[in-house]
Amino acid sequence: MSNFQSAKILFSAVVLFFLSSSVQAQIRVAVEDGSASGTGSDIVSQLNDDTWADFSATKVSAGDIDSLVELANYDVVILGDSGSRDHDWTAAMSSALRDWVTAGGSAVLVGWGNYGMDVSNAIFDPLEEIFPTQNIASTDDYDAENTVMNILQPSHPIFTGLSDFSFGAGCCTESNPLSIEVGDDQLATIAGSTVVASKPVGTGTTVYLGPVYMGNTGYYVAGLRTGDPDRLLEQAVAWAASFVTPQSTPVPTMSQWALIVLSVLLGVMVFANRRRLF
Repeated sequence: MSNFQSAKILFSAVVLFFLSSSVQAQIRVAVEDGSASGTGSDIVSQLNDDTWADFSATKVSAGDIDSLVELANYDVVILGDSGSRDHDWTAAMSSALRDWVTAGGSAVLVGWGNYGMDVSNAIFDPLEEIFPTQNIASTDDYDAENTVMNILQPSHPIFTGLSDFSFGAGCCTESNPLSIEVGDDQLATIAGSTVVASKPVGTGTTVYLGPVYMGNTGYYVAGLRTGDPDRLLEQAVAWAASFVTPQSTPVPTMSQWALIVLSVLLGVMVFANRRRLF
C-alpha cells in the first residue's frame, strides 16, 4: 500500500468520524399532531429549518408514540392542539408519555395544548401530572395580539438572546391564570398569567409554551415561525432535550462505529507498512 493510499484511507475515516458525530448531535423530535386542522407539519418544517439548534423533527400521531419502545426513538415530544380539540390523544399515549418522561425523556406542550387537555376525561390525567401549571379545568384563556410577554428569568437558557416581546398582529397566546403547582418553575407571563414554565418530572423534564404553535391557520401562526417566536420554540425544545437520559441498553453510536472503523483502517495501514519493511 502506497503512502498516498494510506493517507487517502486515513482522510476518509476521519471525515466519516466527523460526519457521524454531526448526525448523532441532532435532537430527535416527535411532533404529535393527529388532528384535521392542526399545524404540526409546519412545526416540523420550522424545526428542521433550524437556526438555534440542530433538530431532526418528524410528525407523528398518538398511535406512533403510545409505547416506550416507540418513544425511545426520540429525545423530545411536542404536543398541542389546533384550538378545536380535534387532537387524537389516547389513554395509551398519555400513560406511555408519562412513564417515558419520568424515566428521563422530555416533552413540550404548546398552545392550544392546555385547552386540549380536557381534565374531565380521565385518559388525560397522566398529561396533567407531567406538564407545568394547573390544567383544571382545561383553561382556554388567551391574550390578544401584540400583548408583550414578560420574561421573569432572562438568564434562563430558553431566553438566550431574547427580551420581552409580543407575538405579532393577529396572533394570540394561550395563557394559564391559575397558580403554578409545587415544583413548577414559572418563566414568563402575560398580564400575570403563565405563558412559559418548566417542570422536573422524575429524571426528565417538561416545558409549557403558551404561543399557539399548533393552532390552526386562523390564528396567524405564520408569525410564530420566524424571529423571536421561532427562537423561543427552538431554545425551549433544545433546553428540554439537554435533560434527556438513556432509557434502553446502550448500543454503539454512529460516532463510536466510526472510531471502530478508523481503528481497523489504521491497523491495516500499520500491518501493510510492516510487511514492506521485511
